[in-house]
Amino acid sequence: MKKQCFNVKIYSRKFSFTTFLSVLILMSPAPALAVNAVGTEKVLGNYFSINLHMDNCCNGNYADTNKVINELKYIGVRKVRDWPTRDDVITKWLAINNATGITFHASIPQASPQAQRVALNRIKNWLKQYPKLIHTIEGSNEPDADYSLSQGASLADSALLQTDVYNVGRAAGVPVAQMSVGAGWVPPLWEGNYKKFGFPPADFGNAHTYMNPGVPPSVILKRIGELAQYSVRGKPVDTTEFGTYQSPQQNDDINSAFMHMAPFSSYLLGHVGLSVYALHDDMTGVVGFYKMDGSKRKFTDYWRNTITLLSDPNGKNLPTKSINITFTNQKSSGVAPLGIKNAVMYKSDGSVWIATYNEDKVNSPSAIQTINFDKSYPVVTLYDARTGAIIKQFRYIKSLNLTLATNQVFLLKLAMK
Repeated sequence: MKKQCFNVKIYSRKFSFTTFLSVLILMSPAPALAVNAVGTEKVLGNYFSINLHMDNCCNGNYADTNKVINELKYIGVRKVRDWPTRDDVITKWLAINNATGITFHASIPQASPQAQRVALNRIKNWLKQYPKLIHTIEGSNEPDADYSLSQGASLADSALLQTDVYNVGRAAGVPVAQMSVGAGWVPPLWEGNYKKFGFPPADFGNAHTYMNPGVPPSVILKRIGELAQYSVRGKPVDTTEFGTYQSPQQNDDINSAFMHMAPFSSYLLGHVGLSVYALHDDMTGVVGFYKMDGSKRKFTDYWRNTITLLSDPNGKNLPTKSINITFTNQKSSGVAPLGIKNAVMYKSDGSVWIATYNEDKVNSPSAIQTINFDKSYPVVTLYDARTGAIIKQFRYIKSLNLTLATNQVFLLKLAMK
């Protein structure tokens, strides 16, 4: 067995400390076990989505459609979620779609029962008039929230409306997400109202998932995802809103690290999608990609650089396939659902991509693992997914031992040339 040892020093801007990535190349054969790999565009298209407010509600910053277009182009997302609150919103959606190719997840807004039905009729008409603009539709948005209740909305009425939403989606050939909830968080179970509106028809459950300070994304994604499965009798869940609130208990560096891991963690949990709330900060106090003053948070660039690396214009419809890659010798202080994560993907050019990271509590120690490839690859490249920078490139190796700094995503590319 021939061994070569490397120590690659990485400076982590997020935590302002120096981390070390030890790389041990093993030239010996590795055991073969198949893992499922999906096209990189499936992960980018379904899990790197953003919520908008093109009606410019919530003291947001959406009045200038061209500005929003430029921000979306900068990040590189393929899909967004929004609400058809007014007739003129469609002109903004079309402008965004024409400029970027982005498609829309359309949700019934928080409104009176009558206004919700008017919104559904808009969606129905837009599905007919603008095919392929809307990729998913969704029932009522948090009809149990204070504002919705003040307008006469209720869980019971929205559960009835969900059947109409489902029928519209079926007729148009687009999937339908369940209505969402936002209230009811009381002891002893802390389940919100996820189990209080029955089982109206939907293709996906609907999770609105917001992190508590210091708690990594997989913990809350798993918890709320399981609650959201109840009303759809175990079907997959779409996390239509994911985020966190501005808090002195958690700085933007940690927020950005968590927001970067979340799309991959959602995918690995078996969800069908994730959409961050929101593009901009607003009156709700959420942590947006852009602050009120227009400046970017760090995860804006983390997403941009990751999307750029994983982009595959010719790989939009790649099927899932098996690749004989194994992950061994894993050691992490993270307890499930935390710990070492590996999302295996591939591109239309045949290259294999692995998003690898150790998701754990803040300031937890680094983790280690060995990745055993299905064959010897002539070129293996390790990237910092935050910056897009190459950390190290290797030639003709079959196995790689990594020390992973906590809550930092790395991308590994395996290529034949």
